[in-house]
Amino acid sequence: MKKLKFIYLNMLKLKIDKYTAVLNSLKLRQGCEGFSSFLSPVSLAIKKVATKVQCTFGRASVNALPSLPTLVGINSAARLGAQIKINIPIIFMLVLYFNFNFKCLAQMPESDVWLFKIKTNKQNQKIVFDSLNITNRKGYDNQPSFSADEKCIYYVSVREDNQSDIYIYNINNKKTKRLTNTIESEYSPQLNSDGLSISAVTVEKDSSQKIHMIDALKGNLISSLNFDSVGYYQYLNKDTLIYYKLTNPHSLRMHVIKSGEDKWLSDNPIRGFKTINRSQLLFGIKDSVKVNFYIYDFLLQKAVAYCSYRSTNEDAFWHPQLGLLKSEGPKILRYHPVKKEWVTEFDLSAFRIKKITRVLIDSKNKYLVIVNNNL
Repeated sequence: MKKLKFIYLNMLKLKIDKYTAVLNSLKLRQGCEGFSSFLSPVSLAIKKVATKVQCTFGRASVNALPSLPTLVGINSAARLGAQIKINIPIIFMLVLYFNFNFKCLAQMPESDVWLFKIKTNKQNQKIVFDSLNITNRKGYDNQPSFSADEKCIYYVSVREDNQSDIYIYNINNKKTKRLTNTIESEYSPQLNSDGLSISAVTVEKDSSQKIHMIDALKGNLISSLNFDSVGYYQYLNKDTLIYYKLTNPHSLRMHVIKSGEDKWLSDNPIRGFKTINRSQLLFGIKDSVKVNFYIYDFLLQKAVAYCSYRSTNEDAFWHPQLGLLKSEGPKILRYHPVKKEWVTEFDLSAFRIKKITRVLIDSKNKYLVIVNNNL
């Protein structure tokens, strides 16, 4: 009976380890893509269960629990009695609980990357046409960015192997090419200024999240930046980037690659921050009801309030001509700095778009790319 208790506890440990690995790989899919509300209660549950297991084995961490051979090999009744204070029905229920929740967690949000053409009518209004779902499949397709010539779209996709890899869509011939095929998961691909490599946040084997440099043609790893817990990032220049760090609370930071300098900028940022030019950054800070937007000047080392919007949606985008854009449901809103009000720039509800979680517009205002969350 005691031997069986140990076996069940070890099963629970394996479930915790498996859950933790998946949870780490899902960090980058939080924000406005339906994961915050889902992961929070499950994360709380895992902490409670982990605490119970930790109490069972004293103050050791969950990762320090004995392996199955070690557990089964223990014969001392005294040691058994000292370590096990939880009954089999409870352990069995916890194992079933993790079976259920892991299966739920494995079901990624249904999201697709859409491409629209943009034109200006006689009333000088921008309208979209020729809508195309460039992924058009069940599963997770997200985080698009343009190539240097803006004729291709990089995005990430989770396929049969449950890993996130980088794909390239050619706008002219409408063909898709897989760039990476790794045991790690890549997110937020962006073409670097050299035109030869792509940077991406990569979830490594040990669950660390670092920025990798990937060959833009072959898809193989070139190098990586040696700092961890990166959620999202934007380059300010070749040597400096701004990144969203997965701290508690989440923080926005500046990192200088050459010197290794790492500077705090803000707590509780939204994931949609954008560099305006080589010295200015648009970012938002979220509270329980709204997002306050700021422009930070790195020369003056000062942030100035820009505007706010009463919603916790984290998707925001800065365009050279259009300024600040954000999504809200099927709409893309633009902030008018002169009138100091938000106006609807695009309404995609006629295309059966439900919830936009990414917005991307090319520099010539010819193409609109969005991610539609189908949940």
